[in-house]
Amino acid sequence: MTNPAASPELVPNLTRTGVAIGALARNDTYFRAAVDAFRAADAESFQRILGVAEIDIDCDLVCRWIRVKECVLRCIELCGAPSGDPVTTADIPRFVEIIARITGDEELIERLVDAIQDRDPEAYRRLVAELKIERFCHLLCFWACQVYTRLLCEVVCAPEPPPRRHFIAQLALAGAAVGALARDRETLAQVIKGAEAVDCEILAGLLGQGGSCFYVCEWICSWHCVLNCLRLCAPFPFGLDSTIEEMRAFAAACEKLAATPGAIARLVDAVGAENTEAYAALVKEYGLERFCIQLCHWICFEICRIFCVCVCPPPETIPLFTHVGSYRVDPVWGDFTADGTTTAGNLAFTSTIPLIGILPDGTTPTAMEYRFLTEKYPLGGGPVVMSAAQIAPTVIGQLEYWEWDSVLLVWTLRSANYWVNQTDPAQNTITINQPGPPLPPVSVNKTVSAPDGWIAVPRENNLVFGGIGWFVPTGGLADLMTTTLTDEFFGSVAVPLPILAGDSVPAADQSERPHYKISFESRNATTHAAISANDRIKIALSNTTYAYDLHPDWAGNPPAPVNPRTALVSLDIQELIAGGGCNHLHGHIHVLFTAYHPYLGTCEVYIQGPGIPPPPAVFPAISAIGEATSPVGGQDFDMSAAKPCAYIAWITTTLNLTVGYGKLAGEYDDWIAFCTE
Repeated sequence: MTNPAASPELVPNLTRTGVAIGALARNDTYFRAAVDAFRAADAESFQRILGVAEIDIDCDLVCRWIRVKECVLRCIELCGAPSGDPVTTADIPRFVEIIARITGDEELIERLVDAIQDRDPEAYRRLVAELKIERFCHLLCFWACQVYTRLLCEVVCAPEPPPRRHFIAQLALAGAAVGALARDRETLAQVIKGAEAVDCEILAGLLGQGGSCFYVCEWICSWHCVLNCLRLCAPFPFGLDSTIEEMRAFAAACEKLAATPGAIARLVDAVGAENTEAYAALVKEYGLERFCIQLCHWICFEICRIFCVCVCPPPETIPLFTHVGSYRVDPVWGDFTADGTTTAGNLAFTSTIPLIGILPDGTTPTAMEYRFLTEKYPLGGGPVVMSAAQIAPTVIGQLEYWEWDSVLLVWTLRSANYWVNQTDPAQNTITINQPGPPLPPVSVNKTVSAPDGWIAVPRENNLVFGGIGWFVPTGGLADLMTTTLTDEFFGSVAVPLPILAGDSVPAADQSERPHYKISFESRNATTHAAISANDRIKIALSNTTYAYDLHPDWAGNPPAPVNPRTALVSLDIQELIAGGGCNHLHGHIHVLFTAYHPYLGTCEVYIQGPGIPPPPAVFPAISAIGEATSPVGGQDFDMSAAKPCAYIAWITTTLNLTVGYGKLAGEYDDWIAFCTE
């Protein structure tokens, strides 16, 4: 475990801050103006003052010093000097309960926020007394003040005005994160143990990369530094001076420490080791008795800031399943209906569909892997791993690399598709030329492991001359062949479905309209610790094929069926049946038709021919099962006004299907020619 007090950046940062804050404090006007700008969250004034005072270190270093000093002074004002039975780590579970109660109550959190912001001792002490939490006065104040002043630093040091985060909202978020620990006493005990030991590995394992990690560690730092500094400063009087002059005096003391060789390093060692004797001796040696508590808090705060970076490292990109094609899987966006079709157009998914999401690039330090699982409705049978046999070759990104152009004699930046489940050797490896012999073939493919379906996230990160390149994700995760989940076939080439024009489709020849849940998981490839998981809770799939004869009573009902088709669309004319399809018609004709598909979109029946326009088209109703049929006896078309000639009766349909990017184009139709007298 790395000791945060031994971090190579700690002492230099404290030294630089001491020099800068001392220089600022030498000018009373600048110092007062900087503190006032900080308290007012006036970024323009704060940064201008630092510029005029020629403070050339990071704004955040100066702001962190003011922030710590401000909270020490503010909590002295609100709570006075600590007295009575001291709080210990054994009391921290009770402190968690207090935070949960206050931040979970709209009135209480508003009272706490107002008292901290307004520096109102009476309001704060009244709240503490009503809740009977006097022993926790300083702990509560320091925690709330740390949240408040963090928000101030976010504003005054931002290069451009950021969106202002409100104190009450941030305190509620922080309180919810901390309060959640109250529901798991075992985890809370481990968190306290890790904090006491200053062991970031324990806490990192407990808190992970969840959104609550930062808030919990910020809370740990608040009480850890309060308890630690009260112990270290017990031999010295607890000062109650909260004036601006006292702040300037402390700034001058910090500048003097920064100019004393080894002084800050020795103090850091004592605070980091929680060595009361060593710290007290140094405080006396440097004449810092009146500043003991705030000096300790400044050093402890900087140590704990580094500690929290270890506990809650800057997040890596977390894998996430986000889209099926252009449709977002998270229900908050409303792209899917409750039945699993798309909200726009009520489309079901067919053929091969792209499962799209977020992957880290090749720079990720953590080896990760992901997979998909499916479960058919009704749920309860358990998820099934999506195997290699179900995933089409999928482009998940690009390998960007430098290659030597032997003609132009220059390095040229190129890219190649990076695949999942690409079995073609001509595509799943590339050769990168360089001066002299080329590099060995470079794989640009990840296989789907059997039987558990995990796919390794690529980690190529060598975008240099002669390197193997850098993986850049482009959104693809896996292209799912939905026919491996549902592929319904009705009839056969040898024995097609019976003639159906005008009749309803028998129940045995209707689609089951299957629905599936698609789940996504990612994990650490080494430890197998879960990283993320989410679902498309329900998605409608459809792959249907029908073998049947088109216009069966025309030209003598040819025995050979047409090729199988995606939709069943059959048309006939009642008056042609008796005549074998070749007799002349006159007056009214009656068109028989049946159109069926579980996701039938539109259906139109019309007559095509010359001369006087034929009767208008009809658009029959489509039933809930996806069927449109002619009325009993056939759809009546009055052809008495049409001149004797050849005509064609048509039925044309469209289907509400998608492969992920809007409605599939194309029509499915049948027709029959006839002549009128």
